[in-house]
Amino acid sequence: MGGAPTMAASVHLLALLLLVSHGDQPSLLRVTPDRVPDGPFGITEPGRAPIPKKNAHPLHILWQRPLPPESVHAWRQPERATPLIRQDDVIVGTSRASGLFVFERQTGALLKRIPTAGPVEAPIQQLDPSGDLIFGDTAGFVYRMTPSGTVRWKHESIGPVVDACTAGHGKVLYRAVDGSLVALDLETGETLWTYRRGPRYRPGLAIFGASVPVFTPNGAIVAGFSDGTVVALRQEDGALKWDRRISAGERWTDVDTQPVLLQDNRIVVAAYLGPTACIQADTGEELWRVDSVGAEGRPLVKNNTIYLSTTNGAVLALAAANGHRVWRFELPDGRIATSPTWWRRHLLVGDVRGQIHIIDPVTGEERWYSRFDTVITGFSGALAADESLVFGVSDGGWVYAFAPDDFIPTPTPSRRDDWQSLWAGPDQP
Repeated sequence: MGGAPTMAASVHLLALLLLVSHGDQPSLLRVTPDRVPDGPFGITEPGRAPIPKKNAHPLHILWQRPLPPESVHAWRQPERATPLIRQDDVIVGTSRASGLFVFERQTGALLKRIPTAGPVEAPIQQLDPSGDLIFGDTAGFVYRMTPSGTVRWKHESIGPVVDACTAGHGKVLYRAVDGSLVALDLETGETLWTYRRGPRYRPGLAIFGASVPVFTPNGAIVAGFSDGTVVALRQEDGALKWDRRISAGERWTDVDTQPVLLQDNRIVVAAYLGPTACIQADTGEELWRVDSVGAEGRPLVKNNTIYLSTTNGAVLALAAANGHRVWRFELPDGRIATSPTWWRRHLLVGDVRGQIHIIDPVTGEERWYSRFDTVITGFSGALAADESLVFGVSDGGWVYAFAPDDFIPTPTPSRRDDWQSLWAGPDQP
């Protein structure tokens, strides 16, 4: 008692002093005693078995670029956008500034800033074969744009459009700020119909964001709502075909997941605090449910297995046939993971601490995880990936490109990278 401090205590005191004086700096990752360096891919905490690199495709940061902080928020605004990968370019939106930002895929060179009236917070859909872009912004507009940024049409909503739009069957669907589902003509942008919940609709406390609707093979549109209900609407006029309440309670009943189509015209949806349920798209009949599993975002279906990130800090695999749990992967400290992304026969998820986890889809084992020398604030939007590279937008307002060990860049011509004029606000479209 009262003797000289031990060496371990002194080391911890030194780390605490560094934290106070320098904040959340990359140097802390190299001096904090409970972490050790692990080559060019970041750090590995003691006690966690090293993962064979040949099986895990470990990632390093290929390039990183800041996004302009033109919008000021009283709190850290999560970046829910998922980068859109094209052949040579990557397009991202941000809650921090209006416009779409086009980066060269391999180098991160800024190629263009496409003007929009407000920030674009949700993922962007690209139409085939035209390549046109469909998205909404927080100024309350829904756009159809050419790949070069020419506006084909612009529809004005009643308020901010913060969720992804869905295009198909000659229509564009989006969620209005009052929770209603609006259908637009794909060619003209004119309103075709609007669906609102009935007068007894009382969602109580609701989660920010809403379920992205999906088209079904039987001519219906399926979407979830904040009152815990899943509905099927006729594509032609938005008339109600059926509705089913899958989540009950006074709050957090939101069905926020994007419905996912399975074989035999079945739909899987999940409420924020649960359950996850499988519904027959033709009739609304509930086929199975898992009461203890809640999720938001978009589940992933591969090889008759449903992969989803839960709202209590896990990634889960469920059998599509009956909902039985195949495996459960717990994130450290109960961190919330992004929606899973499929990459090189593995699952990729980011988390709110800025780590990336590579998970074996068969066993649920973590094949590799990252702690980069660069501090990444966290990921809220899902990662995007092609065969070679992985892209993400951090909550700190940075765009990242991650490359595996075997990535070999191909020669590219010199392209524009004019950072001095990058943050000059674009003209309003």
